[in-house]
Formats: sequence, C-alpha cells, structure tokens
Amino acid sequence: HMLAIAVKPPNIIKWIRDATTTKGIELVELDITSKSKLAGKSVQHADKIFGSKANIIGIKLENSFEEIPEDNRIIKAGNKLVLVKRTK
Repeated sequence: HMLAIAVKPPNIIKWIRDATTTKGIELVELDITSKSKLAGKSVQHADKIFGSKANIIGIKLENSFEEIPEDNRIIKAGNKLVLVKRTK
C-alpha cells in the first residue's frame, strides 16, 4: 500500500513539470488530424522530421495511452502525440 501511495500519478506529474521547466524542455500534446503531415507516417519518420527539436514519448489513443511507441508504429488521425520539446 505504501508503494502505491509513493508512485501516484500526481507525484510523477509534479516531478516531470519540475524537471522540465528548469531544463529548457516542455511536454507538449500534438493533435493529429487527417490533414497533418504526420498522419500515416511512422514514429521513426516523425522523429526524423522533429530532429533534435522534439521527441515522441507517447501516443494518446481514444481509450488508452502508449508509452515510448515502437519506431514502426503508424501515427493516425485522432491520435495525440506526447512530445518532449526543447525550448532553448
């Protein structure tokens, strides 16, 4: 029970916010529409487009969340990409 209390999502979210706001990076959600340049592309292709400016760390699907998606995962309209974006 104590372990469950220690790893509750609000603690993780607070840690991520604290860690990213002082390091020149931020978490961003990117909505993928049917007109998006990333729709139909693989995560690997999207990473090449972003270069060193951002990294995909997750994909929000309609009813789930995929952490650290595989390179061959195809990005679809309706997905939301969770990115770590460099601000500096």
